[in-house]
Amino acid sequence: MTALLPHKSSSNNNLIAKPRLLVFIVAYNAEASIASVLSRIPYSLTHNYDVEILIIDDSSRDNTFEVAESIRKTENFAFPLHVLYNPDNQGYGGNQKIGYHFAVTK
Repeated sequence: MTALLPHKSSSNNNLIAKPRLLVFIVAYNAEASIASVLSRIPYSLTHNYDVEILIIDDSSRDNTFEVAESIRKTENFAFPLHVLYNPDNQGYGGNQKIGYHFAVTK
């Protein structure tokens, strides 16, 4: 799920209008796969968009949140990475609403 919003970015000291692209990942018990999912987001997106990644852990029973947070804190990730934890399982639809809210208020 992605949300596009207008956003201005500075590139090479010139102001270039680029749309903002939020790549939104709803994760549930994804401890073993979250790093692989993130690694498949193409860096080439930055040519046309200001890219940010949002992961919402939907009250996983494994260490999804901890793994995603570790990636955010320790790896030199190509995009700004935000990791949220939902303490109550909201299902896909509930997390979509959270993602949309994040996209329009950020």
